[in-house]
Amino acid sequence: MRTLKAFEYFGILNPRAAISWLTQLNALTTDIMQAIIEPIPAEIMSDVSKKFALEMLCCNKSNMMSLLPFFKENLDPSFRKRQIKTYE
Repeated sequence: MRTLKAFEYFGILNPRAAISWLTQLNALTTDIMQAIIEPIPAEIMSDVSKKFALEMLCCNKSNMMSLLPFFKENLDPSFRKRQIKTYE
């Protein structure tokens, strides 16, 4: 199971926790991620690798944040029950 699908399934089981995680993730800005990556020495990570890593992080964040409306719908127990059946 891919990571995003695993998170989606987790969010169906516990939408409040998933929403909480996404709230924390949303606070992680591109500038913060860049500030973490940028100090890595060139001997360890090239500028191209740093740019690639930042883009991957931004894409993954975007993919995860796109699940927020779905998790909000899952706060309704009847909706959640129908969704769980699609994973069985």
